[in-house]
Amino acid sequence: IETFEELELFTGLTDIGADYYYQTSGFMGCANLRRVKLPPSVKTLKNNAFKNCTSLESVVLPDILTTISSFAFFGCDKLTEINIPTSVTVIGGRQYGGGAFEGCTSLIIEDLYLPNLTSIGRYTFYGVKVKKISSLGMITELTGAANYLSAFMRNTELTSVVLPDTL
Repeated sequence: IETFEELELFTGLTDIGADYYYQTSGFMGCANLRRVKLPPSVKTLKNNAFKNCTSLESVVLPDILTTISSFAFFGCDKLTEINIPTSVTVIGGRQYGGGAFEGCTSLIIEDLYLPNLTSIGRYTFYGVKVKKISSLGMITELTGAANYLSAFMRNTELTSVVLPDTL
């Protein structure tokens, strides 16, 4: 698969990926996939949905999306464009997972604004260049399962953070 402009054939699709982080799933490993525009019916990106899609550059997520699970975009090192909708409530896993955007070293997020977020997993934005965090919604922790596995570890661009009162 080289490119998807629109996934019209998948109309009605509500989730992509695996139930468990150790399963192969979705478009995992599609090395030639460059662009994705998900249909408006997708609510959940499960584990490994686009893991190691090493040519992936651009992703358009639907406004209804609520969950981006562990390793959804792990290893997508050419990813430069993605919209993370404000409808997202969960990014990454809590126990064994995490790293939803880990290894997306070309990704720059100017302003992370997730007012409905309730949970963020460990290593979620590991190595991603997040410049500003305006809202992390209602999260109650930033650390995941262990306190050294920070969601924003190895972020060298961060200059401003607004933390929620729930922390």
